[in-house]
Amino acid sequence: MAFYGKYKSPFGYYNNANQIDSYGVNHSGFTTRDELEYQFARQQRENELMNQCKAQGITENFPQYGANFWGNSANNYGFGMAEILDGSNSNVNVNSAISNQPYIFSNEMRDRLGALESGNRYREQTYTNGGIGALGKYQIRRGGLIDTGYLDFDNNWLGKDGIYTAEDFLDSPQKQERILNEYLKSNYKQLKNKGALQYIGTPIQGLVNDFNVTDTGLLAASHREGAGAVNNYLKHLEQNQNGKYYINYEHINNINLRDMFKRIETRLRKFEK
Repeated sequence: MAFYGKYKSPFGYYNNANQIDSYGVNHSGFTTRDELEYQFARQQRENELMNQCKAQGITENFPQYGANFWGNSANNYGFGMAEILDGSNSNVNVNSAISNQPYIFSNEMRDRLGALESGNRYREQTYTNGGIGALGKYQIRRGGLIDTGYLDFDNNWLGKDGIYTAEDFLDSPQKQERILNEYLKSNYKQLKNKGALQYIGTPIQGLVNDFNVTDTGLLAASHREGAGAVNNYLKHLEQNQNGKYYINYEHINNINLRDMFKRIETRLRKFEK
């Protein structure tokens, strides 16, 4: 169902007679509800990107986006054949993924994160002395479970979403995927409140390779070290004569802080796109 014919948005969306729009999404199987949900999500995402660009002083000639606007796979949020609201074609709650668009990795990003954390093993548990350790495919730690309301500060499970024990968590891949969504959302909100999103697009001269700061990089680094630590890393950036930013590690005397910044830089680089 081709809605919005002959319309081109500031970020490059275009859908005319061709059922595959310029973001690579195939509309041929869409119901009216699918189309309206998609257009709402698209416009919401474009507005958020426009605000980010304007915050960087860009008021025209916005960057044009292709299929990767929605992630690696053009249809990786289940659009088409009335599957938007119930998420029946995915382990992830698709309606939640749409409404929380900025916080969601593509499936490729999720698998990359899972591979780094656990080898994509849902029942993986890394123990620490006196604590719950890191749990599941994404190795969610105590702070993440507290932030998302599954654990209290005394390490007691609160029964949210039917999770009363670490075993309940490990036994449910679907719930782990939903918890990742919640944790990404929590970190995104914290990054936004701290002003870290203004660094998106910043060119970094890294220890291994140069890269640009991206939203996925910020989220991946926050997943590893926390949003506060990532914001601290960004505050330590210095600019060189070529206009790129870098961390002057020689000026950081605290070994633990220096090592943490290197881990953050690695995540920012590996999840640049």
